[in-house]
Amino acid sequence: MRAKLVAMALVAGVMLGAWATDTRGKVQLWEGGPYWSETNIGASDPWDSGYYFWWGDTIGYKREGSTWVASDGSMSNFSFNEGNTPTYNKDMATLQSEGWITADGILAPTNDAAHVQWGGGWRMPTKQELSDLNSKCDWTLTMMNGVTGCVVRGRGDYAANSIFLPCVGYSDGVSLNGFGEGGLCWSSVPDPGGYSPDGYFSWFLNWSCGIGSVSHYMGSYISLYRYHGFSVRPVQDGALSGGGGGSASGDDVRYELSDSAKDRAIASVTVDDLGGGELRAEARFLVGGKFVVVDW
Repeated sequence: MRAKLVAMALVAGVMLGAWATDTRGKVQLWEGGPYWSETNIGASDPWDSGYYFWWGDTIGYKREGSTWVASDGSMSNFSFNEGNTPTYNKDMATLQSEGWITADGILAPTNDAAHVQWGGGWRMPTKQELSDLNSKCDWTLTMMNGVTGCVVRGRGDYAANSIFLPCVGYSDGVSLNGFGEGGLCWSSVPDPGGYSPDGYFSWFLNWSCGIGSVSHYMGSYISLYRYHGFSVRPVQDGALSGGGGGSASGDDVRYELSDSAKDRAIASVTVDDLGGGELRAEARFLVGGKFVVVDW
């Protein structure tokens, strides 16, 4: 039995180890919600700007003096404009046919800045997750290390958990606008055209830091387009601990996640001992919101 359980653990560890070994700071802000990174992509500390991304960009650009420089050094003097944004002016059907988004209407992993930059199950938040961050948490205007921003704190059992969202503005052309006045971060979801012509906008969270007060809301328009450069605040699905159970009967050993845990899993693993030293494993990968099953 011990050997069977060790084999089971090895398979599960290979599939789910990325979540367990990740050391980036992260907190959960409400029950059943994702874990939020404590920093933007490209930032060393919560108050740092990090990189700015057009929607669908995975490279990111940092401010050096008065210019935008690609995070990988591939380009300098970058300009955030229509011509440099291949997702701009493309409707949902075109975005999907070109591979920018999945059939579920979110950025494909290869076009998700958090997934590409950090791996380990990190991804960009969905529209719903940003909307929940907007409505399920308490927002307080403050300053951290000289940078104006918002402490976003959970409620109830999660009141001890918080993240800091700095007011680092956004990029437009070669300019940096609104630094110290507000901030924006992208979701992984395009706007199919509810407010305006399909193809120009995607959903984001916006916060404005006024004198002694803060306002925050979801948006996809107000003259802010896919070619503008916003921050990306990654999320990671909840840990799988407590999400399943194991059982053993005779020569059969089986472990499977609960349905609720499967809904949040990056991957789940089932291992059966067929006897005679033979094991059968089934892995369920969460890809674009749907499970893909692989047997071996």
